[in-house]
Amino acid sequence: MQPDGKPAGFDVDVATYIAKYLGYPADDITWVDAPSSDREKLIEDGKAELVVASYSMTPQREKVVTFAGPYLVAGQSLMVRMDDTGITGPQYDTGLGSAVDGVGFRNSLIGVDETAPGSALV
Repeated sequence: MQPDGKPAGFDVDVATYIAKYLGYPADDITWVDAPSSDREKLIEDGKAELVVASYSMTPQREKVVTFAGPYLVAGQSLMVRMDDTGITGPQYDTGLGSAVDGVGFRNSLIGVDETAPGSALV
């Protein structure tokens, strides 16, 4: 959000570009908060005509909505302390099992168990 309360950011820019391409000026856009858990319902209920946001395209979701993308393809990374040279990849094991913080990114972490068996998603 900008200081004046207007939405800002990459997804907002993409949505504005798409609206312009479809013939809608930026002033005609009504911005609606679209948390990940509500996106299909917003489309189904007609409360949003378009959702532009990071969102995994899954077979389950494709049964409910149509995807016109992806408009951005990005990878996933694991982040560790810069000075911790002992952690070199997702297979690192403390002996207690590695822990991966996956709050809000469930679909991005589906393959973690294959890459790092025994890891705990926290």
